Order: sequence, then structure tokens, then C-alpha cells
Amino acid sequence: RLERLLQVFIYNSFDQGSGDDALEAGGLYLAASMLSHSCAPNAAWHLDDANSFHLHARTHIREGEEITIPYLSVADLCLPTPDRREILSATKDFL
Repeated sequence: RLERLLQVFIYNSFDQGSGDDALEAGGLYLAASMLSHSCAPNAAWHLDDANSFHLHARTHIREGEEITIPYLSVADLCLPTPDRREILSATKDFL
């Protein structure tokens, strides 16, 4: 049970470190953890100074359209597809 709980945290958490230390801290945000990943997302999110979660549209989102966010950093989104897939496989267990 503990292993399953840790897996849920790892796969649904978001890195909160900065730079090379990004993997040293993580946070779990209920709203963000319910959103799907896309390398071409229609939404983005950030934390304000009070650590409040803010989600905003990057493009027009039609009614009923799935809202997606990137699970990758801005720098990682610029990598070639095979590299992005490798990162998502290692960090989010994507196949």
C-alpha cells in the first residue's frame, strides 16, 4: 500500500525546485493532477507568491474540449519528440 501511495504522489506531483534542483522538491495540486498532458497544451498554470494555483487558457478552448497542460518544463518542450517521450517515461511512467 505504501508503494502504491508513493507511486500516486510521484506520478501526480509537480516539480517545485529550480534549475538543476527541480527534482528535490515536489508539490501535489488537486486541480493540476486531474489535467492531461500535451506537448502543445491549450492551458498553462503557475503558482503565485502565496502558492495559490492559477490556471489560464493559452488558446481558445471550446465547450467540451479537454483542457491540457504541459508536464514538461518550457526547455523540455523544445526537445525533439524522442527526448520528450524518454523524460515522460522516466518521470510519469508514460509508455
